[in-house]
Amino acid sequence: MSRLGRAANRAADLLFLPPLDRLWLRRLRGKVLCLLYHRVDEPGREPFLDRFGVPPIPAAALAAELGVLRRHGARFLTYADLRAGRFPSGSEIEVFVSFDDGLRCNYEERLEVLQALGLPAVFFQSSGMLAGGELVWEHALYWYGAHPTLAPRLEELARQRLELSADLGGRP
Repeated sequence: MSRLGRAANRAADLLFLPPLDRLWLRRLRGKVLCLLYHRVDEPGREPFLDRFGVPPIPAAALAAELGVLRRHGARFLTYADLRAGRFPSGSEIEVFVSFDDGLRCNYEERLEVLQALGLPAVFFQSSGMLAGGELVWEHALYWYGAHPTLAPRLEELARQRLELSADLGGRP
């Protein structure tokens, strides 16, 4: 994503400031809100992923987000609830929390948050990391980011295959 695209995404965050909470909560009534998180981690722990991958959400921010919904009466669902036909009435807010990619940091950070709040969630663990004989590039980023000694190899591969700016990795 370009820097302009990232800036636009961050600007959209202004729509979710606390003074607007009541508006958003009213709009959620009678619906199932599906929250999908990719990377629960502290910013800076994996600089390569912070810059080029999915931005992390710190565990404390995850707890705060889920806590706000819980304090406003949201009920948290599982797949079993949805299969059983449990959907919100017009005055209820129901939330389905899911985590994608099965990253190690997610297991280390998010489980404590969920247990502390007593909330269910669905964990998607990627089992098919290969597609058509090639490594899925997004998962390669996570693997290299989890093993900092391999990051220079990924950077070199990116330099060979893509037209990248000179500031990638801080070297010309």
